[in-house]
Amino acid sequence: MEDKKDHILKTAENLFSVNGFKGTTTRMIAQESKVNLGTLTYYFGNKEDLFKELIKKRIGFYKTNIKEKLLQHKVGYMDLILEIGDIYVDHMMSNIAFHRIMNKEIMTNSDSEAAKFATTHIIENRKQLASIVNKAIQKKEIRKIDTDMFLNSLIGTILHMANTESMTLKIMGQDPKKDKINNHKNTKRIKTFIRDYISVYLNPSF
Repeated sequence: MEDKKDHILKTAENLFSVNGFKGTTTRMIAQESKVNLGTLTYYFGNKEDLFKELIKKRIGFYKTNIKEKLLQHKVGYMDLILEIGDIYVDHMMSNIAFHRIMNKEIMTNSDSEAAKFATTHIIENRKQLASIVNKAIQKKEIRKIDTDMFLNSLIGTILHMANTESMTLKIMGQDPKKDKINNHKNTKRIKTFIRDYISVYLNPSF
């Protein structure tokens, strides 16, 4: 069962995605969550701290799950990178609202504390991924590549579809009024493409 703190975070996330960070007030979050302002303040302090908590929860998911994959590492690095690709597709498609909020906040208000906080966590995650890819290169399990550009392309592809849903669906021959980019069929299609991209691009014989 969802606890009250998680419920408030999820409610705030939905409001941020509709109204933006600036356009969402703590009163709006409290009313929509059906809690009083005192309860919201007790859990999070203020809107900025609530937003940071949301960032840590969503972005921290990648770091935690990838760390678990590393601890359980019983496969080759190519398979590990493929599994990480699945994690990114599943989590981004399951939390599209959050990634849209991040894109809007970082693109339009990059000097805000929230944007700086998010950027720091994103960079930490990218370093973790880069370390895995670079180890795979050193062990010659994948070919030598530009790691930063590879990760930018990989994650950027998924983010682009999340942030341009209507246009992407039309390009794919789907109706934005009826279909969702993160429905089961499309998520499976994206995951298959990402796996193919990783497998072909990193192939040591390429």
